[in-house]
Parts: sequence; structure tokens; C-alpha cells
Amino acid sequence: MPALIIQTPSDGANADLAATLGVLDNVSGPDAGGNYRAACPACGNRTDNPSLSVKDEGGRVLFKCFRDCALSEIVAAIKARQE
Repeated sequence: MPALIIQTPSDGANADLAATLGVLDNVSGPDAGGNYRAACPACGNRTDNPSLSVKDEGGRVLFKCFRDCALSEIVAAIKARQE
């Protein structure tokens, strides 16, 4: 399994976890590890089994789409929703 992808403020999306979660759909969590799950805005995953994992680690928001969306696609989709 690939490592989590780190998104930093310079990537163009708001690195604040609460703001990021606020624009995502079907958010659940956090689990015991602090991970939230959500529908991935890049691939349009809207199932009962959300494919996007989101976590704050040291002031950075980490994204991992289990349908293998690229970080640039995830960030662009989140940024578009924040505008």
C-alpha cells in the first residue's frame, strides 16, 4: 500500500483540517488513529465506503484516496469547493 500523501499549505488547498473536512461529503470519524473518511471529491466516490482518508499530522493535512487519485486532483477539487 502506498504511503499517505502529504499536502502542505503551499499545495494550494487550505491546510486547516476543519475547513477541509467542511467541504467534503460523507465525512465520518475520527477513528482511533485520528483518520477521517470522506467521499473523494476528485473521483466522485459517493458510496457507503468512502475512499478518501484525511488526517492532520503536525499541522499538515494528509490525504490518501484508496482509488488512487493523484494529490493534484484531490487538492484541485478541494480548492474548487472552497471558492
